[in-house]
This record gives sequence, structure tokens and C-alpha cells, in this order.
Amino acid sequence: MLLASLVNKRNKTRRDIITKFLSKHQLSKEEHDALKGPDIDQKFFDALKSVHQIHNDCKALLRTQHQRAGLEIMELMSEYLESAYKKLYKWVRNEFNHLNKEVPEVHKYLIAALIALKDRPVFLSFCLENVSAVRGKAVVNAFLSAVSGQAEGSSSTKSPISLHAHDPRRFILDMAAFLHQQLAEEIGLVNDLLAGWDKESPEFGKTKRELLNAAMKDTVHPFKVRLFGVLKDNPGIVLLYQLANVLDFYGKRFVEFLGQDADLSVAFFDCKKETMNVFFTALNKQAELMKRAPPVPPSDLSPPHEVHETVNRLTDIIAIFDSSLITPEERETELSVILNVIIDPLQLACSLSSSKLGKIEQSVYMINCLSAIQLALEKYEFVKGKLSLLEESIQVYITQLVDLQASSILQDCGLIAKLSILKYNESLTSKVPLNSQPGMSSGSVKQCSIAFESYLLEFGTLSMPLIERLLSNKYRFEVRQKISTRIIEAYTIFYNTVTDPVNGYDNPESLFRYKPDQVRTILIADV
Repeated sequence: MLLASLVNKRNKTRRDIITKFLSKHQLSKEEHDALKGPDIDQKFFDALKSVHQIHNDCKALLRTQHQRAGLEIMELMSEYLESAYKKLYKWVRNEFNHLNKEVPEVHKYLIAALIALKDRPVFLSFCLENVSAVRGKAVVNAFLSAVSGQAEGSSSTKSPISLHAHDPRRFILDMAAFLHQQLAEEIGLVNDLLAGWDKESPEFGKTKRELLNAAMKDTVHPFKVRLFGVLKDNPGIVLLYQLANVLDFYGKRFVEFLGQDADLSVAFFDCKKETMNVFFTALNKQAELMKRAPPVPPSDLSPPHEVHETVNRLTDIIAIFDSSLITPEERETELSVILNVIIDPLQLACSLSSSKLGKIEQSVYMINCLSAIQLALEKYEFVKGKLSLLEESIQVYITQLVDLQASSILQDCGLIAKLSILKYNESLTSKVPLNSQPGMSSGSVKQCSIAFESYLLEFGTLSMPLIERLLSNKYRFEVRQKISTRIIEAYTIFYNTVTDPVNGYDNPESLFRYKPDQVRTILIADV
């Protein structure tokens, strides 16, 4: 009786151990049904988690005397896992096929499914390729629908972007803005799909960029076709630069979210490059035309219509440039090229057009043309280099103008001839009194002085009408001041030399009505 009791107790203990072992290393009926059933829900993921736990627990049995049991259970769990992952894979692909709408809804268990499939990289890769293809088709259809109102499966009721094709800037801007908005929506979708991933991991960043690039890349071709169609119609120079600026702006936005190697990022910068090529071709063509047929200088020596037109175009381009997001480093390089292509040929055309003018008229005309260009640039901080070069060119013409005008005035007064005699007399080895030189008698000096004084009283607009044609108040004042200074210097030399006792004049002060300081006062007051 005692023996039977011990046997029963031992059997019960064994049954309890077996029951406990099986409960720990086998799936429950509910878990089994969840794995094998048609649905993907929270029960499925809980069962999948249990299979993983049992599989890992059995690894410990391999280090005990229960290796056979451990291997058998592991093999069974492996079969469960493969079956479950195949089921999950098919379900995910099916769900991804439902993401073909412009505004898709993400199934609440897709996030968990993608996390689970990370244990099966091949399945995950196939699923990501699937969603990339689905979203790529959906995005390009949405783009084509937005542009033309016609696309496969589109239900859009908005006015198509192509209605504004007659306005190239708005047409390209609206297309780029749509792509930017679509990218924002794709970012939201991808963030939802990868919500359970580690945001700091390289895997997350790489997968996100790949999905976004795949979703957007099919829009590249239709966008380029339409842009090149606009470029083929030869839009204006300013419009071309506006388009390049739009492409640069959105290209940088796409780089920020997609990376610089993404198809859309590369495409937009390629499009900008092509647009700038057309832009520079148009500028060079215009420069060549101006070179072959320089503008005719107006009778008042003001800048001709062609100069004003080019300056206005340049102002528009700089204004666009000033409002862009180009970095300071890029500004100096890019704008320098544009300024050279516009200003240098314009300056050459003005020089060619002035070739038939008199020397003084030529200087006045060139100062007016260059100062018109300068005026368009001077309010922009980032064109200081070109402003400096323009100022140097203007000063060359101012020096030429002052020399010519001052010489003309001194010639009319007779002072040029007298100063030449003074210079000759100074060069003689044996000095002789100046009044003994031909043309330097007291009467001749008095006659020259009277002629100068007569001119002095008329000094102003009537005596320098060409100087008054300078449009810039600043340069007109500068030229008149420098001419006055040149005349004062010449008169001072003449006066001081004649009144020097060594030159033999009796009462030389009586030969002059004004002393040099009085002449300075009169001329500076007239300036």
C-alpha cells in the first residue's frame, strides 16, 4: 500500500513537471489559431512574440540532458516562425497595394508588421520595394493630375497647373511647389510607416531617404519635359533668371530632405544649370548685337535707350538675386559672372558708340553711361567689387574731361601760350628777364589778362555747356571743381612769374585786375 502511494506520488510529480514544461514550451490553442488564422491583429503579434520566446528558451535546453527535446521544440517553433513571417509578408504587400491613393491611410498594424519583418531582411526589402513602386506611381499620377488634370485613377477637381502655362514663371513655380508639398506628405507617410524604428539609427535615415527618393523620382521626367518646353520658347532674360532662382530654391529644399544624390535634387540642379546656360546664351547674344550695332549717342549725351533697357534688366536681376537664399560665398562668385557678362559688353558698346564724338563729348557721354550703371548697383552691398571698377573707369574719363576742358579754356584766354613761354624761359641756361621774350611784353600780358578776366566773369554754364550735360550732380560738381582748380593753378603761376621783380616789368600788379586769391574766390563761388 505504501509502495503504491509512493509510485502515484512520483507519477504525479512527473506529470506536473511535464505539464509545466509543455505550458512553457508550447503555444496555447489561442496563440496557435492567431498564427494560422487569416487576420493580422494584436493576437498575432503576441503569438509571434511567444514563438520567439519559446525558441530562445529552448536554446538553454541544448546545454542540458534535454537536448533532444530542445531541438524538436526549436524545429517546431522555426516552422511556426517561417509560416508566420510568410503570412505577415503577404499581408504587408497587400496593405501596401492599398497605399496607392493621393492621401493614403496607414493600417494601424503596419507599423508593428514592419518592425517584425526586420527579423527577415529579405521579406522587408521586398516589402519596401513594393511600397516604393506603389507610392512612386501614386505620386507621379498626382503630379500629372495637378499639371494637366488627366492621370490614371485621379479624382482631382482643382484647376490644372497647365492653365498658367502662358506665364512660365508661375507655371514652373506651381509645379515645383506641388512637388515640395507632395514631398512633405510623403515624409509624413514614411514617418508613420517607420514610427517604431530608432530615429537615431543609420538604418532609419537610410531607409527613409530611399523610400522618399523612390516615391518622388518618377516626377523628374515629366517636370523636365515641361521646363525644357518653356526654355525652348526663348523666354526673356529676366524671366530666365527668375526660373533659375525658383529651381535653386526648391533644389536646396529637396537636398535638405532627400540628400544631394536623390533623383529630384539632382534633377532640379541640372535644370537650374540648363536654365543658366540659356540665360548666358541670351546675354551673350544681346552683347554681340550691341557690339555689331552700337547705340547712337543722343544729342544731349545722355545714356541711349539701349543702356537704360539693359540697366533696368540688370536691376531686376539683382533684385531677384538679393531676395534669393544664395549664401554669401555663392553670391560673390555667381553674381560676379553675371555682372561681367552684362556690364563689360555694355561698357564696350558705349565706348564704340562714342567713337565719332569729340573728345570732350566722348568723356561726358561715357561718364553719363557708366554712372547710370553705377546708380543701379550702388544700393547693393554685395557688388562693391564691380562698383569699384566702374568708379575707376569713371575717374579715367573725369581726368580726361578735366584736362581737355581746362586746356580749352586756357587756350581761349591765351594763357596756354603764355605758360609755354614761361616754361621755355625757365629752361634757358642763361636767364633773361621775361619781358624781353617775344609775346611777353607788358602790353601782351595786359591783353591776356583782360581776356582771362572777361572769361572769368562769364565762368559757369555758358562757358562750359558740355560739362552741364553731366547727369550726375556729384560728378558735375567734381569736374567743375577740378577744372577751376586747374585754372587757378595756371593763373597763379602766370601772375607770380610776371610780378616777380627779376622779370623786369614796371608796376606789374597794374597788369592784372585780380590777384590769385580773388580768382579762387570767384571760381569756387561759381562752382
